[in-house]
Amino acid sequence: MVPTESKIEHLVELAEVRSTESTAELVTIIKDLFENQGEVLSDREKNLMFKIVKTLFHEVEVSVRRELSQHLADRDDVPHDLITYLANDDIQVAEPVLSRCELLQDTDLIKIIHQRTEEYHMAITLRREINEDVSGALVETGHTDVIISLLNNENSRISESTMNYLVEQSKRVDTFQEPLVHHRDLNSGMAEKLFEWVSDALRRDIFKKFDLPPEIINKYLSQTDEKIAKKKRRQGEEIPDATMDLIRQLKTQGMATIEVLIAALNQGEIPLFIGLFAEITKLSTGYSTDIILDGNGEEVAVACKAIGVTEFQFVTIIKKLRKLDAPNKEKTSPAQINEMAAFYRTLNLKNAVEVTESWRNL
Repeated sequence: MVPTESKIEHLVELAEVRSTESTAELVTIIKDLFENQGEVLSDREKNLMFKIVKTLFHEVEVSVRRELSQHLADRDDVPHDLITYLANDDIQVAEPVLSRCELLQDTDLIKIIHQRTEEYHMAITLRREINEDVSGALVETGHTDVIISLLNNENSRISESTMNYLVEQSKRVDTFQEPLVHHRDLNSGMAEKLFEWVSDALRRDIFKKFDLPPEIINKYLSQTDEKIAKKKRRQGEEIPDATMDLIRQLKTQGMATIEVLIAALNQGEIPLFIGLFAEITKLSTGYSTDIILDGNGEEVAVACKAIGVTEFQFVTIIKKLRKLDAPNKEKTSPAQINEMAAFYRTLNLKNAVEVTESWRNL
């Protein structure tokens, strides 16, 4: 093995020659010095080597420069001017430094964001830590893919003003919505705004993350124009008299219970199930029919939580209901059932009771 000191001396000699062959040998020796962790360079040797690297960097092909950049990106002893030089090189060379090097300062990153293209911005979004100033500069670029990548970085810090801006923008750019819901800097006030326009699945995620007030839940689950129209169409669809008589008998005998409710559903007695559901929850039969047959499950979940249905019982109910051959029902996957169970688990009992009580005049 050639001693480190001899390698450094040879580097100087090769740098003075400046031929194609000497440049190739220079690169080989520098890579060997970087890779050989057993050899410790003195400060003088490192400074000399870094000076040679910077001087000759533009003379070697991009693939070689990228390989050297990969070695330098994780070091903590590279001169600042060399690191910033690499960060502004061709994106293939700059990417390892932009995404990993901790020697780059926030001012360096912001300058690069202002002066370089989207590819450089994307590399910066992959850093282990991104502070609010850098995040703000990235958002100001307006590049959708850059912003999504920033939001998906769990270690990015985003200021309240920038988060509020992105929440508002998510009305128009729906691809912002999921990463926003899951970002560490989303607060309950922002979540309440998002709640109005995100998908049902993301609303469930918001329920898991925040304890929203009852009025927000009620606003989400309140009747839409479509539901009101369906209710009017169902006004003539009443539960058979015989079924209502049975429900009254069960009530008199103290048997209008959750267990009997589930038994009716298991036996396919849908009118009996709806009637018992209405009796136990104190909701109207019309509204009960709507949320059972035409709802997406959230309203049933809230009402079930309010009357003390266990999570296991709720899952049993929702599985059976999703198998009904009814309008707007799609086959439900195990993953969707798990999402509904998670949604149910995170519902606040007090809020569920208050929301269910507000439905009793519908």
